[in-house]
Amino acid sequence: MRELVLIDDNEDQKYLDAFRKQFAALKSAANPELPLVKKIRFAKSHAEPMLQLADMVCGACRAHALGEGVGTFYDLVSTRRL
Repeated sequence: MRELVLIDDNEDQKYLDAFRKQFAALKSAANPELPLVKKIRFAKSHAEPMLQLADMVCGACRAHALGEGVGTFYDLVSTRRL
């Protein structure tokens, strides 16, 4: 099933276009002739809980990679197991 991909809205059309190009290249494993992604659109993260969570996790990973944020959200999410 092709999925909708939401990207945190930074109001930069070039940013959205870059995502569209990269996701358009992804093909379905079940049917390699079909695209994996149905549509990509900007959304405000404060209005989309899962996008907000992804934004927080990515921000925490970035801060950790830069040596910032010891004892922060990264410590909480990095120990989670699904």
